[in-house]
Amino acid sequence: MADKLKPTTKTKFDAAALKSAVAAVNRKKEEASEANGEAGSLTKQYCDDNNYNKKAFTFVATLKKKEPQQQQEVIASLVTYAHALGMFDQIDMFNNSIDAMRQIVADADKGQSGKKPSATISGIVSGEAVTAMN
Repeated sequence: MADKLKPTTKTKFDAAALKSAVAAVNRKKEEASEANGEAGSLTKQYCDDNNYNKKAFTFVATLKKKEPQQQQEVIASLVTYAHALGMFDQIDMFNNSIDAMRQIVADADKGQSGKKPSATISGIVSGEAVTAMN
């Protein structure tokens, strides 16, 4: 359903103003599209250069824009849902999410912020075999 027109004091339709407004909006949309393309290229580059999982990188980049309370809610829900769906039942010796979570909890218990992940966590998420906990 179309929006109702707002009453206005103008009585004459201004085609030039319409053309100008449409051009301005389309210009901004093109700029946004170009910026999204650049962001996508940067994402690919960072993921390729650093062996990041692209889906996880994109997810966490989006999550980073939210308030801390919202971040915690989403993270807790994600882990809860993954557990409920049995996603932690199979352990991969080269990418063990259970060991990563243990290390995260140990770091939190020690009061470490997580801004510099331990070698154990870094090895787990990059797929490198890590045999000893730090």
